[in-house]
Amino acid sequence: MSGIAPELRRRIDDALRRADLVGIVGRMVKLRRAGREYVGLCPFHQETTGSFTVVPEKGFWHCFGCGAHGDALRFLQEAQGLPFMDALAALDGETVQAAARPIEQRASVRESRPEADIVSSIEAGVTVWRTARAARGTIVEVYLRHRGIDPRVSGLIDVVRFLPRCPASLWRRGGSPRMTAPAMLAPICHVAGNPGGREFVQQGVHITFLAPDGRGKAIFPVWIDRDGKTRKRDSRKIWGEAGMGCVPIPPVMWADWRDAEWLGAPGELVIGEGIESTHSLLEREARERAMRGALATLSIGNLQGNYLEAGPRIDGAPSLQLWNVQSDPDSSVFTVSSPGAVAIGVDADMKALTNRRVQDRPRTRPVRRDLTGEERTMLCGQLAAAAWRRAGATRVRVLRPRAGHDFNDEAQI
Repeated sequence: MSGIAPELRRRIDDALRRADLVGIVGRMVKLRRAGREYVGLCPFHQETTGSFTVVPEKGFWHCFGCGAHGDALRFLQEAQGLPFMDALAALDGETVQAAARPIEQRASVRESRPEADIVSSIEAGVTVWRTARAARGTIVEVYLRHRGIDPRVSGLIDVVRFLPRCPASLWRRGGSPRMTAPAMLAPICHVAGNPGGREFVQQGVHITFLAPDGRGKAIFPVWIDRDGKTRKRDSRKIWGEAGMGCVPIPPVMWADWRDAEWLGAPGELVIGEGIESTHSLLEREARERAMRGALATLSIGNLQGNYLEAGPRIDGAPSLQLWNVQSDPDSSVFTVSSPGAVAIGVDADMKALTNRRVQDRPRTRPVRRDLTGEERTMLCGQLAAAAWRRAGATRVRVLRPRAGHDFNDEAQI
């Protein structure tokens, strides 16, 4: 708006400042609250799972699915088809009404909370994703090859993006991040629609901070917290929502990573946890058989859900029946409908879980003991396989690398 008259600029700024963005959008979109944001179905493209986010504290809305983005004025233009001046006039009317009625989030309440000065995780995810550029020809390619990943095997390089100066942590509104590093950004998505019309809808961003030359991950300086403990910043981060999501790894030269129709193609679908480990398994299996692509679920929770503790009680609580592993029906696990043949990769480098209630065999007393990493790998495979069979998989294979490794570790040996 640099070319508009000062008086008009002031009118626009004043109208936007006073606008009840949630109220304006909420007249056309059914919104539900998610922390300090609101989410719903995008009015600008067809979807079945909400990827449309309203961030009232910042005054914008954004759709992770189709990329639509704007403020209250833009919403009136796009959603109602109003010319600019008509939308501004309507917005002026909205602000008069909004000023007279209470809204859910008072400015005085926001200002009294220190955390309100920090951008939200969703807002940060939107910002870095929109700022990042295509990864081809950048140090992202160097990083992937350094990890033993051949970008030519899949369409991953056209899914991820590169940000030369990615914030290493959330930052204060109106300020600048304290620390940045080059990073590979991957979209975290859920799958919307049914076979024949499926799409990946973005709900967050997975960030891998890179060394300046791309030959490895970034190494951040350590610091001492208030309790005198040494802290180290992680080289990976997630902004936005990761639950029930995945990073899509489509076939090579797939035109649009948001198009999920390749999920119905012939061949096996690889399911794994980390991006690099999942891709390494895809490469390995592609040497022997036809593969469709892969989905990296990013967490054990997304990959397996939770196990059910329904065995005899110990210390007043039920135990895990290790001989009869069952899924917790109240937990969520990532799957897609009608997945065809599935190959699930379960990393074998899990740490032990300490002091668990376990019944090892039928008709024995449960005990408190550590659940070993090997047992966790076994549990994960059983739970994940059961989830994909419930989703309608025609065949399920569970694959594991050598003990103490993930598939990317194994590929580099």
